[in-house]
Amino acid sequence: MTTGPAAGTVVGVVPARGGSKRLPGKNLHPVLGRPMLGWVLDAALASGRLAPDRLIVSSDDDAILAFAASAGVVALRRPDDLAGDDVWTEPVLRHAVEWWEADRGTTADVVVWLNASIPEVTGDHVAAVVDRLVAGGFREVLTVDADGVLTSAARALRRAALDQRALTAAAATVAGDFLDVHTAADVTEVERRLAGLGPPDDGDGHG
Repeated sequence: MTTGPAAGTVVGVVPARGGSKRLPGKNLHPVLGRPMLGWVLDAALASGRLAPDRLIVSSDDDAILAFAASAGVVALRRPDDLAGDDVWTEPVLRHAVEWWEADRGTTADVVVWLNASIPEVTGDHVAAVVDRLVAGGFREVLTVDADGVLTSAARALRRAALDQRALTAAAATVAGDFLDVHTAADVTEVERRLAGLGPPDDGDGHG
């Protein structure tokens, strides 16, 4: 496995709850025939920075956990108190990483958070956030869109950053173009983009 700059032990976490109000079953909703979560797992593994036994899908949902297991990555059932709508991502990441460290008897050096509902993330994006984190000596590297607005497609952080009690100052970004899927209309648009079909027609034949 290609490792890029020496990053030590890199552990990835994909939080993927079963509940979704606007698009039921969102994380396993088909995108061009493949479950949306599958696109994200494919990107993580294609990055060359994450091995299957260091890639964790954290979920409360049996179907999601079964899919993760079938993909050969780590399927981790999260506790009920981390499965509600009002739960922040940070404790979910911390639970997954601490569980992995206890289970493996070792410590992570870098943690990568991947959003299960952004199928446009690629292996290059994942590799870029890890490599820039290490090469630049940053504590966090995050993806942003073309306007510099923060996205959650991929985020690499030092293990210590999970436990910090202050804002991170040593941070950097990696640019990309991502659609965070929340609705059926988003699925249609992201399929169009992934298939390289360009913008939808406006009804006047102008695209």
